[in-house]
Amino acid sequence: MKRFAVSFLGVLMIVMAVSGCTGKKPAEQYVSEQLNCSLPAAEKSEASDTHGGFHGEGEYAATIRFDTVHGAQLAEQLQNTDGWKTLPLEEELELLMYGGSRGGSSYGYYFADKAGIPKVENGCYYFIDRQQDTERAGLLYRRSYNFSLAIYDSDENILYYCEIDT
Repeated sequence: MKRFAVSFLGVLMIVMAVSGCTGKKPAEQYVSEQLNCSLPAAEKSEASDTHGGFHGEGEYAATIRFDTVHGAQLAEQLQNTDGWKTLPLEEELELLMYGGSRGGSSYGYYFADKAGIPKVENGCYYFIDRQQDTERAGLLYRRSYNFSLAIYDSDENILYYCEIDT
């Protein structure tokens, strides 16, 4: 009986340890929760997360592809959801994500390259500024960045999502 109890506890500990290793949510579920919207069935999704360390700095990037039918459904849903804006990005956000120049100054953040987000011509975007004690007007002049950005490409039926925490 004692041997059975020890064996049972050993197996139970192994199961608990293994189940703890699979705590990551699928990209569709995580992005849906962050954007507070329901995503249709995806054809394919990819995600990477470099967050870690003491302050939790890093980048999360997800690419979620939809077929034509589900992509059209998502485009319609996003057009009717508060906070989503039609592309192009606002100028400061464009410079922050893709780099460029304005008023004789060059900006080379290139967060879009790091997150695998190409320049999207047609679609919409949603920006979440998670920086505390900062006004939105100074986006390019911050010492650190904490924001999320979703860009939906209506030509390719792809939702790009990134979280930047520096």
